[in-house]
Amino acid sequence: MLALTGPFYITAVLLIVGGAPKILEPSATAGALGSVGLPRSRLLVRLMGVAEVTIGAAAIAFGGPVTAALVASAYVGFAAFVAAAMARGGSVSSCGCFGSDDTPPTFFHLAIDVAAAAIAVAAMSSPVDGVVSSLGESPLAGVPFVALVAVATWFTYLALSVLPTVIPRGSHE
Repeated sequence: MLALTGPFYITAVLLIVGGAPKILEPSATAGALGSVGLPRSRLLVRLMGVAEVTIGAAAIAFGGPVTAALVASAYVGFAAFVAAAMARGGSVSSCGCFGSDDTPPTFFHLAIDVAAAAIAVAAMSSPVDGVVSSLGESPLAGVPFVALVAVATWFTYLALSVLPTVIPRGSHE
């Protein structure tokens, strides 16, 4: 198993975690898109959510350079959006990334998106295997690996969604 496998799976799981709420309730993300001059279409947001979930699931299930390229593209798009939202200053209260109204765009968020894109780009040249193969190569049937990916994904989610709401605005930008 490549050392890149865990970080790549974390980026893929975050796509699923971020995409599912957009499918179920697209309003916050539609508002965030509108705040930077993009269409406020709930249908568009739902389609974006479906794409995120599909790309994340395919990356985990199949691995490979094609899914890595799709993951990289998604995170480049997220980084561009977060940068645009940050450039608007105080006019954007939420990035809408997890379907919530209270997740402001931050430099830390931008850095995570850029890092996730870089991980996916690296996985294009050193392709990660699908989950069945990866777990088959892991000790203890992959249980520790899955636990570490889950915990790291949870911490990254908290860093993106909760941390910006508890740090005073202006100190994390």
